[in-house]
Parts: sequence; structure tokens; C-alpha cells
Amino acid sequence: FCYEFRDIIALKIDKMGDVKESSNNLTNKELISLQKMSKMDHLVFNTTDKNLGPCISENKNRYSVDVFKHLQDVKTYKKLSAEEKDAFILQAKIQLDILLDKYKKFLSDQEYSFLKNSKNAISVPWFYIIYKLHKTPIDVRPIVAGYNWITKGISVYLSEKFKSFIHLFDSILSDSLSIIRFLETHSFPKNVILFTMDVKALYTNIPIDDAIEVLYNFFLKIGRAHV
Repeated sequence: FCYEFRDIIALKIDKMGDVKESSNNLTNKELISLQKMSKMDHLVFNTTDKNLGPCISENKNRYSVDVFKHLQDVKTYKKLSAEEKDAFILQAKIQLDILLDKYKKFLSDQEYSFLKNSKNAISVPWFYIIYKLHKTPIDVRPIVAGYNWITKGISVYLSEKFKSFIHLFDSILSDSLSIIRFLETHSFPKNVILFTMDVKALYTNIPIDDAIEVLYNFFLKIGRAHV
């Protein structure tokens, strides 16, 4: 994909005459070439994982096939009718109201207002994929973009609260540079083997009930001193 994109762009630019450069971060030749390519119906443009840039495919059905490959996984995704979707949203709002009323005394006025209002202006998440060009064979990463979904407010709230506990885990890195700093300042015996591993579809494979139980036991263990 990335090589096709590079070669097509280079070919288009080479066939064009000299064009005056503009103040844009793209040259006029690049801009005109991209504008022309955007009108080519047989091409499909997409973004890539790990910020590797754009990719292009001349197989227009490739993207649709890869999308439905994921959506047909009934263990992860469930198709809802419009009525089922509306019923789910209504039930979620009711449950959030119950939680807010129950724990209101632990929330500041600002937190309560934020959580209360965040469940009103919502939009249904949309599904798309980006390509993993660094994988062999090329794979895809499914993304469900829930920027304004009904759980956004409480997700943001819990995320901020949980961040304060990260320092209690010596096995959690605060960011990508942490491992670099660690490796640069530590030495290891010759018989130590360093390796990396990856979990396929990590988030969708986490049992929700088990995760909640683990968090509950964790907070019981650390006690109120850290809460």
C-alpha cells in the first residue's frame, strides 16, 4: 500500500511540468497531483497505524471486505436495530442517573455537572479501520470512534482518576520514553533475554466482569490511604 502510494505520487509529479511553489507545506505540484488523484474513483485512500502516513489501494473492494471481516465477528460485535439502539441508550441514561444520584456526595459540583450533561448531547460511534503496514502480512486495526457517545463523560472522569494510581505499579510505563530511559540506565546479566509481546485485539478480549472485579479488589487492597 505505502509503496504503491509513493510510486503513483512520484509518477504523477514527474509527468507534470514545473509549477510555482506556494507558502503551503505542499508544493503546487504535490497539491495539484493530490487533487487529481482524489477524483480517481478507482482509488481508495486510507490512513495507517503507527503514524506511517497515508496508504492507497487500487482495489476498491479491499476496504469493505476488511471492514466486514471484523463486523462479522459475532463474539465481539452485535448488530442492533434502530429500536434496539434507542432502547439501549435510554437504559444507559437511566443507569447513569442512578449512579450519579448514588455517588453525588463524592463528586464536586463541577464533576457532577460534567457527568450529568455529557450523556445528553450524544452521537452513535462510527466504525472504521486503519492498516498496519508494519505487519506481515498487512493487517488492520479496527477503531470504534465514540467521541460523543453516552459513556464519554464517565470514561473521561474514570481515566483521570485512575491515572493517579499508575505510580503504584512498577510494571506500568508512564509513556513510551520510559522504557528507553530504563534501558539506558540499567544493565542486565548475560543470561537475561529481553523480548516484547503483543496481544491480539487486547481491549475486546478483556472480560468486563473480571476487569471490574480486579479493580474492586485492587482498591480494597490499597485502602483509603490512596483513594
